[in-house]
Amino acid sequence: MRWCAGLILLWPLMAGADVWDHGFKALLDAANAPPIGVEAGAARLEALEARMAEADPRVRLSLEALIDAQRRLKARAARAEEAAPAAVLIGAAHYSGAATPEALEMELELRVTLRREGAWKAAPLIGDDVALRAAQVDGQDLPLYVERGYYIWPTQRVGE
Repeated sequence: MRWCAGLILLWPLMAGADVWDHGFKALLDAANAPPIGVEAGAARLEALEARMAEADPRVRLSLEALIDAQRRLKARAARAEEAAPAAVLIGAAHYSGAATPEALEMELELRVTLRREGAWKAAPLIGDDVALRAAQVDGQDLPLYVERGYYIWPTQRVGE
């Protein structure tokens, strides 16, 4: 997907490179967290409730079995996290613009790859220390919100 924006960068902010990192990696990590299987979880819960209605509600479990179950669950969660593909991948960015005495006026074309069909994704686009004039995909204005110092595009779209 191509994302285009007209923006103004404030010239004094160009001085420090660390100014541009406001938790960008944390935002991408959150956007790329493994999906939650709501439908699968609901089906399992219904099956469990049906079995519980017929069974003895008490459970006896040895400490060794409990510790073993916890270890297996942690290992399974770690494997699932490693295997899940990223939902939001930021690709190439192309900047063009002109400098004025007060500001740097630029246009940004950003390539974003979105995965996980049907899932909501939060794609961080650019830092909120700019005055954003427009943000569009395929000529359509984007809904944006600000989180951790970045303009975020919430979307269910997939593709590049």
